[in-house]
Amino acid sequence: MLRPYGGDLLTTVMLYCLLRSFWAVPAARTVWTALLVSYLIEASQYAHLLARLSLLHSAAVRLVVGSQFE
Repeated sequence: MLRPYGGDLLTTVMLYCLLRSFWAVPAARTVWTALLVSYLIEASQYAHLLARLSLLHSAAVRLVVGSQFE
């Protein structure tokens, strides 16, 4: 039960760190950007975007975007 929520949390934190390492802007803006990207990924999972785009067969895309909404 912890895996879906803990994984999403860790992914968002890692995305924040990745953005901060390349993007020299205030921390608050980076936080909101990382959160927005995370929400967009979750929304795409909820809408089954990979299935609609016929990308479910691609392991790399499923790894990056995820394949199911929790």
